Amino acid sequence: MVVFRSDEEAERYREHTGSYPEAEGVKPVYVDHKDLANVLEMHGCTHVAMPEPWTGEGGVDRFTAADFIAMLEESIPA
Repeated sequence: MVVFRSDEEAERYREHTGSYPEAEGVKPVYVDHKDLANVLEMHGCTHVAMPEPWTGEGGVDRFTAADFIAMLEESIPA
């Protein structure tokens, strides 16, 4: 699953790569970490890909789904 930090970042990625066209019904959707964990589990996704802020350079950070959710949970202020 590809995860973006914001709608704007997702749109910049789409514009730059031509991937995931809106014309095919693909659109970014906001979910919190609990919902994301559920979606990953429901679809059997074992990994998350998060493109670096899209500047045309750089790559994609890859995480196991479990590590990514744990990282999100740790970032939530107590």
